Amino acid sequence: MPNSSWTFGPTYAGTEQYDSFKSALTDFLAPSTVDNKSFEGFWNSTGRFDANNGSSSAYMNGVYGNLITYYQWTEFGQPWYEDYAAQNDGRLPFVSPSPLVRWQYGANNVSEDLFNEGLAKKAYYQDFITGDVLIKDDTTCSNAIYAEPANTGSTSYRVCHSLSYMS
Repeated sequence: MPNSSWTFGPTYAGTEQYDSFKSALTDFLAPSTVDNKSFEGFWNSTGRFDANNGSSSAYMNGVYGNLITYYQWTEFGQPWYEDYAAQNDGRLPFVSPSPLVRWQYGANNVSEDLFNEGLAKKAYYQDFITGDVLIKDDTTCSNAIYAEPANTGSTSYRVCHSLSYMS
């Protein structure tokens, strides 16, 4: 089953439920193999990534934020501002702080080139997932299931711990 990087904190209340779910899922699926490589180890073992790319986190760092902020600004925020200003004597509309921060970041920090670089990284990463992790199978949709706890009882939030790859 999952390797030692899937250990839980000493007072984690969900250990029994997690272990029960993990056993039931494995019993139900009866996989031919269970591969307990760390995700980063698997990422680096594919040969797709050179030393300059580092970890998957380093490779994808900032991609999501750059994609959404640029797209939200260029596809909605900026055209809406322009339309609103044209109809309201050049005034700008009130915008809730949450989207306003994203739009300002996209407008001021993410160029079209950076956006396109993010799209290319996203496509490359997607190809890694569909080509090396969750490989298409015409009978079962995919030959694998990727499972990982979102939190193992530590105080960290959404820390990736391991890859369980079932062929």
